[in-house]
Amino acid sequence: MQKSVIDEIRELKAQVQSKTEQAKAEALESAREAINFLRELGIDNDTILKELGFRARTKSPKENASQRPSSNDEFCPIWPAPGLDDTRLS
Repeated sequence: MQKSVIDEIRELKAQVQSKTEQAKAEALESAREAINFLRELGIDNDTILKELGFRARTKSPKENASQRPSSNDEFCPIWPAPGLDDTRLS
């Protein structure tokens, strides 16, 4: 029985996908070997990434918020209220 054109296209598409996945795996393995070689030469990860053109990761808004002082740490111009001692409420 003769294959339909659609079946042939599906087979070719599957072959291309398989070759692509194989090429990715081989490229990643080569990259791992190269990076390990650079580490053996004493080059640190930051230098490797910088030389490859990667920039430092920017902080997400959530990370930035965690480093801001909380409202409890800020100075309050009316605290302590007149007549109260200087201790903060917990």
